[in-house]
Amino acid sequence: MSEQIFRGFLTCLMLIGLGACVPGGGGGGGGSDCAEGDLRPCQCDDGELSSRICDDQGDYGECVCSGGEGEGEGEGEGEGEGEGEGEGEGEGEGEGEGEGEGEGEGEGEGEGEGEGEGEGEGEGEGEGEGEGEGEGEGEGEGEGEGEGEGEGEGEGEGEGEGEGEGEGEGEGEGEGEGEGEGEFLSLPGPILALPFDAAAFGGFEVCFADSYADDIDHVAMREQCTDDVLLVGCRRTGVEDFQLAAMGLRDEVFRPVPDQSEAAHPHNGSQWYFGETYSFGFAPEGVPLQRNQCDTADARGDERLCWHVGIGSAGYRCGFETPFDDSYERVVMQRPGPLCVGEEVSCDGIDSDCDGRVDEGLECEPVEPVDPIGFEGPRVAMPEIEVFEMGFEPCYSDTYADFFEGGVMSAACDQGVLLVACRPVGDDELTLAAMGLRDQVLRPVPDEAAAATRHNGSQWYYGEGFSFGFAPEGAALSRNSCDTAAGQEDLRLCWHDGQNFGGYRCGNNFLNGDANWERIVYQRPGPI
Repeated sequence: MSEQIFRGFLTCLMLIGLGACVPGGGGGGGGSDCAEGDLRPCQCDDGELSSRICDDQGDYGECVCSGGEGEGEGEGEGEGEGEGEGEGEGEGEGEGEGEGEGEGEGEGEGEGEGEGEGEGEGEGEGEGEGEGEGEGEGEGEGEGEGEGEGEGEGEGEGEGEGEGEGEGEGEGEGEGEGEGEGEFLSLPGPILALPFDAAAFGGFEVCFADSYADDIDHVAMREQCTDDVLLVGCRRTGVEDFQLAAMGLRDEVFRPVPDQSEAAHPHNGSQWYFGETYSFGFAPEGVPLQRNQCDTADARGDERLCWHVGIGSAGYRCGFETPFDDSYERVVMQRPGPLCVGEEVSCDGIDSDCDGRVDEGLECEPVEPVDPIGFEGPRVAMPEIEVFEMGFEPCYSDTYADFFEGGVMSAACDQGVLLVACRPVGDDELTLAAMGLRDQVLRPVPDEAAAATRHNGSQWYYGEGFSFGFAPEGAALSRNSCDTAAGQEDLRLCWHDGQNFGGYRCGNNFLNGDANWERIVYQRPGPI
């Protein structure tokens, strides 16, 4: 399927809800009383999705089908030479025309060149074999092998055995098959009635699914959906196509926001919100939200999706529907980036419009790649200048005398990599520090003594209303609520979370209510 037809098909999907496209199937045309230029989705005999276009007579044309792996026809001309030996019997002398091998048998080799043009679905190169017919004159007959096989007509005279050379020209048609990559699906804003096949053809694969009867496992969802671009959608159970979906970069889709009624951030035509103990979903960009906990607003309600998160509840909405049972399904799909929405190109060193070229048509200064720098496990006495040289910037700080709330810190520190540290206020050296991927550093764990997540040489624990911190990998923990265990004490950091006092420790320093010591978090884009 050509790029133009694929884009037409995707456009048609967006217009189904407006009546400009009418779903249909089969491969034929037929009167439909349509407006010129209207698109109508259809399916080819091999299952390929395509579309029909309404002509100036108000009729939809044929479904444009070309085959799944790309087939094309082309014409070419070529010349070849061949030699052959043959034995035969004949009487008298005469002239005649015939097809095939005639009265003798022989073998020969020949070479030929030809050119052909073809169209196929996707992008890539294909190889194929072609058949052609040619005419030639010569004193011998034989069969040759080369880039093409064919039958010829010729005239010859002779008896007994003979050798001869002949030249001929021929035209032929051939078909070739090649494997190619489909276009990335890249649509802004909430999408109604999105066919699952369109998402799959656009590079997406399912990474998470459950029903609206379940209390969503948001930790598993984020652990399983790690590619650059996500598609979040809902559908009736047993129906393959999505009733509602939206897509965006993973870091934006899962970007935390405060647990407030209108808290959200715009990205790719939608407003996204995520709170580990509140709700997750999207709404159209520019409309008011009413998150309590899920979004209950009605304006453009068919384009709103919301799932309860971390509150032990099922539901909540898929458009106007608000099921709490298994009649509806939640689905998240993923694919590699980039997002590729729109046609804008900038000097960013990536194929931002997914056309196979980088920064095309622009005079961009070369950018030297920067190798990410990091370290594993807790580190003591680390100069802050090294933190800045690694590309980190502060995103959160307070003192050990202050009330600490993990939700506030996580909302302020939303980039891919975090460095968590402590030090005396005003010191240019961190007493203790550790770093890791944000999703692992802030991964919730149960409020249990030994509960932790192993990552990048440290054991991390995060429980809102309990404690946040790290210890060396392999060390025993005793969280009550902060970690009070002995052994490698200088490599342990813990902050009380959501409690009415500050503290607790920076290595061997126990600092409840101490305004002379600082808690500080730095961030930078990933990877580690």
